[in-house]
Amino acid sequence: MPTETPHFNLPFKLASLGAKVVEQGELEDIANCVLVIVSTHVGERDLAPDLGVPDPTFRLIPIGADRIASVIGEQEPRASLVVTESIDQRDALLDIINIKISTVRGNN
Repeated sequence: MPTETPHFNLPFKLASLGAKVVEQGELEDIANCVLVIVSTHVGERDLAPDLGVPDPTFRLIPIGADRIASVIGEQEPRASLVVTESIDQRDALLDIINIKISTVRGNN
């Protein structure tokens, strides 16, 4: 089935017929948008300076899963998130944040 409104898939890859794409508004597209948000620190992009999460480099652990979920939710309202946070069992300096994504219907 052809893609009606294609968006580049992440990570960007070329195939024999061109770039890999996903359908706009589908779960994979929304997950890609969340990936971009959590991979970007606020202020990194000149054309979208508010995009991303605050740089956690010098924050105390735990970083705050609720805060991260709130930031993602503001920037990607199509995503329904469950964000959990735990300290690594072997290294107390590692904060593990898991993000589960589903879609919010009716916002497309």
